[in-house]
Amino acid sequence: MTYAPPASDGKIRFEWISEAWELFQQTLMPQMWRATGLWFVLALISAVGALCCFVGLLVALPVVSLTVGLLARNVFGVPAAPTQPRYEGAPGAWPAAPEPPPAAPPADKPAEPGQTDEKAD
Repeated sequence: MTYAPPASDGKIRFEWISEAWELFQQTLMPQMWRATGLWFVLALISAVGALCCFVGLLVALPVVSLTVGLLARNVFGVPAAPTQPRYEGAPGAWPAAPEPPPAAPPADKPAEPGQTDEKAD
């Protein structure tokens, strides 16, 4: 499916659809048979999931969705997430840990057993 955002006057501009179709033809047409085979396998996976009283769809639909996403990422050249740590270099190059909060002030000395705050008259 292709989404064509409406222009400022509220009408859908169909040149977005033609641009999307041209991009599809340029990128996927050389691999059309492989993509068709993949879609056929994904349809079979979904059908088997549906035949298992639809409980199998709990597994089949995420697998199909992830496969389609990976296909789109690989075909259109979207890079994967970076695998390097946030701070490059040895741990010594990382920023220092923040200082711990100050310790709580000591509480008053607790009363000893049998001792009360009241004065005897």
